[in-house]
Amino acid sequence: MNDTKKISLINELVASFGTNVNRDQLMSVANKYGVNPGFLTKNKIGRGVYDISEFVSGSDTTSHQATSEVSDEEILDCQRRRFRTLDRMASGVISGKVRSMIVSGPAGIGKTYTIEGMLERAEMDGEIKYKKITGFVKATGLFKALWENRHDNAVILIDDADSAFDDEVAMNILKAALDSSKRRVISWASEKMFVDELGEAIPNEFEYRGSMIFITNKNFETAIAQGKMMAPHFQALISRSFYIDLNFGSTREYILRIEDVLKNSDMAYTLGLDESDTTFLVSYVKTNYQKMRDLSLRSVIKAAQILAFSENKEDFHDIMMTTGFRR
Repeated sequence: MNDTKKISLINELVASFGTNVNRDQLMSVANKYGVNPGFLTKNKIGRGVYDISEFVSGSDTTSHQATSEVSDEEILDCQRRRFRTLDRMASGVISGKVRSMIVSGPAGIGKTYTIEGMLERAEMDGEIKYKKITGFVKATGLFKALWENRHDNAVILIDDADSAFDDEVAMNILKAALDSSKRRVISWASEKMFVDELGEAIPNEFEYRGSMIFITNKNFETAIAQGKMMAPHFQALISRSFYIDLNFGSTREYILRIEDVLKNSDMAYTLGLDESDTTFLVSYVKTNYQKMRDLSLRSVIKAAQILAFSENKEDFHDIMMTTGFRR
């Protein structure tokens, strides 16, 4: 590749975001250079996430050098510390000591698995009342959910509901809910009336004393740095919350994370995998990750399900080629 603009595009992407980039990052830099980035989307490793490492020429960027110089154990140690922090902060939300946290990272690395398990156990133990919001959410629905979960021991988990982050009204409601003042008052200054799940009228102003956790694929820091339209709102949410960045910079980090979770958590047991199956799946991912449609823990769960009903390893491979590989 000898196109100067393409080389500049790749170097800036890797320097800014690492060798795994999402569609928004790709388009923002590609538009700057006037380059069609389609050639960089060959290796898709997740929903809207691409591995561009094969286009990086040796030592063109500091980011690439840094990734290649650290050992697997150093990368794993960093990942484990970040996920231990995630556990500690989620415990802080459950105890009421942490008002809000935002967890940003790609799909399929165990963000929801970790947090949801902790919240479910805490609710069963009577420590909290837990409400999960996922999918599409409007400002009106958010206002009602905050009212219904406004008490001290209530925790709202907003997971994979990024539509809320694209709605200015919803963002203003969230900023009020997470305000740093001692008394957090949420208002809906409109003639529209709301009713709760029991049909009772919801006041257009109330005090919110609950806690919130956001799990998102959005990288708030990147959006702020790029000066996107919602950037001031993202900055306001970060200033009101603890922000945990679980984004990975390379395919190598994804593979190490998958192997670590399978071998050192209860996921393999939950999936019905014995030690031999676990070793086989880890080896299979390492060998075939470039062909897989999605490099994530979700794809490993699907592979484990296929392994469970396959007649043999050859049958498993045939099914994976049809259902899990890019054509």
